[in-house]
Amino acid sequence: MSDTYRVIISPQAVEDLIRILDEVAKQSPQNAVKVIDRLVIELNSLAEFPRRYAVIEDATVPFDVRRMPIPPFRALYRVIEQHRTVEILTVRHGRQKS
Repeated sequence: MSDTYRVIISPQAVEDLIRILDEVAKQSPQNAVKVIDRLVIELNSLAEFPRRYAVIEDATVPFDVRRMPIPPFRALYRVIEQHRTVEILTVRHGRQKS
């Protein structure tokens, strides 16, 4: 059995990445794809050691949510142990409210 987890990017997180791409492209079209590539590489790195980031305290959801910093962004995700899956819930700019 493999020690790695499968990383799934939720529809909300896909929308977030598209929004980030559009915003970065307004300022720097040549860097927009590089930013998204870096984010996706970092998100996929959660396939190994997905519990390396702490659980955030949020009583509004019935499962543990973890925050991964990818400056200047942050990703919120959860680990689904029984499926050996990491679900990326959202990707936001660090200044943006969750």
